[in-house]
Amino acid sequence: MLNNKDFAIIICNYFAAQISRFSQYTILIWVILEGSKSAFSVAFVGVCAFLPYILFGTMGGLLADKFKRKHVLIVTQLVLFCTSSMLFFLFHTKGNISVVIAYLVIFINGLVYVIEKPSKSLAVRELINAKFLTRALALIGFTIQASRMIGPLLGGFLISLIGLKYSYGPILFIHIFTVFSLFLVDFPNSFNTLSSSDNKTLIYEIKSSIDYFFSERILLAVMLITITIHLFASSYFQMISVVATKNFEVGAGLTGLLMSCEGMGSMLGFFNIMIMGQIKALGRLFYFGALVMCIGIFFFSLSSSFLVAAFLIIITGFGFSSFAIMFENIILRIVPVNMQGRILGIGNFVIGFQIIGALIIGALSEYLGVNNALRLTSIIGVLLICFIVIRINEINKKNI
Repeated sequence: MLNNKDFAIIICNYFAAQISRFSQYTILIWVILEGSKSAFSVAFVGVCAFLPYILFGTMGGLLADKFKRKHVLIVTQLVLFCTSSMLFFLFHTKGNISVVIAYLVIFINGLVYVIEKPSKSLAVRELINAKFLTRALALIGFTIQASRMIGPLLGGFLISLIGLKYSYGPILFIHIFTVFSLFLVDFPNSFNTLSSSDNKTLIYEIKSSIDYFFSERILLAVMLITITIHLFASSYFQMISVVATKNFEVGAGLTGLLMSCEGMGSMLGFFNIMIMGQIKALGRLFYFGALVMCIGIFFFSLSSSFLVAAFLIIITGFGFSSFAIMFENIILRIVPVNMQGRILGIGNFVIGFQIIGALIIGALSEYLGVNNALRLTSIIGVLLICFIVIRINEINKKNI
């Protein structure tokens, strides 16, 4: 696969862009935690990051179907470059930024990600032979999760070593690479099934996608489990910083290390999928990963040792890898080619339920404490996933 020059560049672009993304999250979460001293304020990061999924999730899929992938990706990376330049200037001149600006930047990063992701996913499908799709997606997932591990480490240690004033310098250089690398990729146009001159309205496109979504029960089960994960599990990530500083009393460096453990676990999970043979029961692997994620969060909430907590976050990340890779893989395998961008857009919309999840975990953390909140939500997640699998048994089919 890596002999394909264009695919190799896409992999490198993914890696750099995600390192930047998670480094920024770590820096901005630290700014918010230091400025507010509130668990709810940290949880609100999830609202800002995933509000674009609700507002613009389907739009990203439609853009992927209607416009050239290369144009969409270059424009989105240019937006990130401009945002990072602004942050670099503010940190360098003022030494810090307000909590409001931190929330705004997190929202912009989420918006860019939700717009570009369907285009990147479809570009990968076009660049790779169908029989290598699972491994290609696993390799991308491995790369993203490696950056999910490196990003928080980089963000935490940038704060510790050079301070907030200079922390955005390396991030700015990363964005220069992500923009110019895309000019080197030859994106195929053969699967652009919709043109911008189509007479079909936006409402019609969305309605046809939703009709198909509800007619395919396997897809319905996948989306319902995804909603469950983002309501009751995914928001635990930003709460790691609260647990690290309050329960284990560590600084920015070790907080970043603990946050990076999820990326380490996910990286191991994606590597495991890459070396596996042909996987037939994609649905089973999908919901198994979701269950492992919830169970890992539950035991993380009980941990009293930094090392034990780190190990449990690695386990949680391992479960996340199966859940994440199979989500996209199932869509690209069962959805007709001319609807894949739009269904991926609906998937982005579904992921936006993490906004509600962030509010739930934030409110429960204020009233019950962070550990009790994580414990309660993870139990609810396990119960709901089991209920969905029992009610929509089609997800257990071996031929997807």
